[in-house]
Amino acid sequence: MTADDHANRMQSHSRGMNLDFDEDDEKRAANRLRSLLYARMVGVAAGAFLLLWLPFNALRWGGEAPAGLLTAEWLVFGLVGVLLLLPWKKLEPTKAWKPLVFVLCAAAAAFAFTLVVDLIFQYMMAADQGTKPMPPAFQSLLLFLVLMQPAVVIFQRRPELLD
Repeated sequence: MTADDHANRMQSHSRGMNLDFDEDDEKRAANRLRSLLYARMVGVAAGAFLLLWLPFNALRWGGEAPAGLLTAEWLVFGLVGVLLLLPWKKLEPTKAWKPLVFVLCAAAAAFAFTLVVDLIFQYMMAADQGTKPMPPAFQSLLLFLVLMQPAVVIFQRRPELLD
């Protein structure tokens, strides 16, 4: 085998590896898009839950909730629920898309703040009664789902930013 044959063989072998690499990249990109779709579907479910939960939120306090907190929760849960139900992927890239994403980010942060304040009040109420509140597992799950939605919305629009 001459040096030229060896160089040609190595070049064709490396091209074949690049094709495999490109196929792997395509598979990874498709998996990422599918994962983003699933994450978005969970976000829509969380938004629907928040809107359906609104009328029942005051019941868990047993009539002892701070009035301002219930009002804030009603406003924030409602806003976040509506924003999560928006068809973000179908919204055209207009000048309104970026401000809406900013509103989604701000609403997610407000949601986190509201849940933390809610938890503080629950602990204060439980301490007054001499008990301990239940661990906030469900609230933590909701918080995680809501906080990941701005990133999911952005990456669904611009999947190349994931690389």
